[in-house]
Amino acid sequence: MGMNDDLSAQTSPNARPTPVWDRVASIVILVFVPLVAITSSFFAFVSVMGQSVCGPDECDTGVINAGGFLAGFAPWLVCIGGVVLFIVAMIRGRRAFWFAISTLIVAVALGAIGIAMIFGTITGRG
Repeated sequence: MGMNDDLSAQTSPNARPTPVWDRVASIVILVFVPLVAITSSFFAFVSVMGQSVCGPDECDTGVINAGGFLAGFAPWLVCIGGVVLFIVAMIRGRRAFWFAISTLIVAVALGAIGIAMIFGTITGRG
């Protein structure tokens, strides 16, 4: 039993090579997902600091905290999940472009919703 026999047993028998454009486009898109997560985390941090302009009776701190979590941490969780799905799709020989683009869209959406929650609670105070 040689080294090649072990490799063939680990790969999927139905695995087919994915197009080069799919791999390249997916990797390029997945490079932007951590940048979105970093930007969203930064804006969440700065926005949550803005809650100091209002007192405890003026702002809903529960919504601010939920928005801070949604904008600060959720894009990172989506990023990790998207990379895992991308790797699994590549191993199985499926097109991974849709996992990458979905990961980017969901990360941007969660970051925007979280920041909107924070700004909706804080804006107009002070």
